[in-house]
Amino acid sequence: MTKRFKLFLFYFLLLLVSCYLFLSGVLNLSRTFLGLKVPIGSLLAWSILIFLPTVIFYGNKSIYNPVRKFHFYYRNILYFIIALAVLWLFIGYGFAGNWQFNFKEQEAFVGSSRAAACFLYLTIGIVVIPVLTGIALRIHTIVIGILNPS
Repeated sequence: MTKRFKLFLFYFLLLLVSCYLFLSGVLNLSRTFLGLKVPIGSLLAWSILIFLPTVIFYGNKSIYNPVRKFHFYYRNILYFIIALAVLWLFIGYGFAGNWQFNFKEQEAFVGSSRAAACFLYLTIGIVVIPVLTGIALRIHTIVIGILNPS
């Protein structure tokens, strides 16, 4: 078992456990974590958002260890998404003005429904873009393999 495969397996299992805990409601997700003001649910969502692009990154050998020029483009996209995922908790705090990500109808942008829409689009982008990148990479690799059978 290679080191890269072990790392991929670790991230994949961590993603599955995080998804299970987040979706099953085993924990009281509104409780705070170790006295911090951040709820456990927000931390679990944050970990899922970080691990999804990381699993896709380490799961594709051509992205993890790029050979062709177009692999570097896919790698840079995933680096950007991983960076956004790491900053997601703090960006969400900037949009909502609180760690629970509660939004209200108000005039100011922070905590408003417009900020909620921006935060929702950011979260959806962090989930969808890595998946689409992985699919596009596979299709691109297949097409290149068909056009250049060397």
